[in-house]
Amino acid sequence: MAQEICELSFVKSCHIVTGQWDFIIQVVSKDMEDLGDAILDRLSGIEGMGHTRTMVSFYDYEGPAVALS
Repeated sequence: MAQEICELSFVKSCHIVTGQWDFIIQVVSKDMEDLGDAILDRLSGIEGMGHTRTMVSFYDYEGPAVALS
């Protein structure tokens, strides 16, 4: 399912996580209407997709850590 999610044009990243949710999906949109269409029409239409919870990020900061090899 994660690969299918990542094929959507508005998806920036998809993280498989533990806990209450199965995925954290980072998306981009030009406005709230576009965001609603992306989630309600396209993301929710994926077979097996259950409930979604949407959170809006106002700022994005990166730390000094680099990927470990």
